[in-house]
Amino acid sequence: MNLTLEVKELMNVILKKGIELNASDIHIYPKLSGEAIIKFRVLGNLIENKEFNNNEVESIISLLKFNANIDISLNKTPQSGRFEYILNEKKYYLRVSTLPLNEIFEGCVVRIFTDEIDDVQYSIFEDDIKKIKSLIKLANGIIIFSGPTGSGKSTSMYKLAIDIAKENKQVISIEDPVEKNIDSIVQMQVNKKAGINYDNALKSILRCDPDVIMVGEIRDSLTAQYLITSAYSGHLVLTTIHAEDSIGVINRLKDLGVCIEDLKQTLVCIISQRLVKTVNGRELITEILDKNSINNYINNLNTDYKPLKEKFEDIFNRGLITNDEKEKWGY
Repeated sequence: MNLTLEVKELMNVILKKGIELNASDIHIYPKLSGEAIIKFRVLGNLIENKEFNNNEVESIISLLKFNANIDISLNKTPQSGRFEYILNEKKYYLRVSTLPLNEIFEGCVVRIFTDEIDDVQYSIFEDDIKKIKSLIKLANGIIIFSGPTGSGKSTSMYKLAIDIAKENKQVISIEDPVEKNIDSIVQMQVNKKAGINYDNALKSILRCDPDVIMVGEIRDSLTAQYLITSAYSGHLVLTTIHAEDSIGVINRLKDLGVCIEDLKQTLVCIISQRLVKTVNGRELITEILDKNSINNYINNLNTDYKPLKEKFEDIFNRGLITNDEKEKWGY
């Protein structure tokens, strides 16, 4: 068999298996022993499934890098790229991220995206669903979704953006990268080679008459300040940030140089969430700080809301999650 064809078939076996398992990520790492194990991230857990030798894995990673338009000659520098993959007439977007392991080996992780928005409600709690849906009618301010990687915060942000766009609002996003292609949203992607970053993209977006600005993630102080400016100028801003909980979001923004008065004036809602396994499948446990709760905490350090710990206890007591699932999230 032609070597290139053989490597392509091996790659397809791995990608097909990942998609069939509904995996979010595929981990591909060679080992010093000469045998490599492919792992699939399914519902937050790593599953070992496929065994290959190092030569096969190195060839598979090279092909993935080629497909993702990543420099194949560089294996001592972390790189990232993406490509489209079709399986059973359905389109998937695969983000390939490489990681140099030592002088010899290089590993990679493939994240799997689709344009579909997961059929997951905003929250397992009806009251929280109503609170989030009420945000659709807001004209300005900043709404932040937070949580660890895999908590569904980007999906929740997309869902809210789509619901807002249905109200004849112009939603423009800047993302790195665009994770889902949504027809009702005008989407812009960070492109460092072309000189497009969050900062100059936000300046351009503000000149294009948006009702809503969606920013993939707050990563630095400059982006945070531009979002504050956008909210002050009468725009609704949707974004995400990595933080342990809703109070953690406030503290992270303070660490990024956002002053207390700007937080009080612009933050309208913080949603901290976890995507958990329940008896009904995957559902979101949410902790919500509305504007009153945000200002109450900033002014008086009072927490007049139900924190994630209590939310997990509630769901556990109702028999919807196991004790293992509760403890997995530190509650």
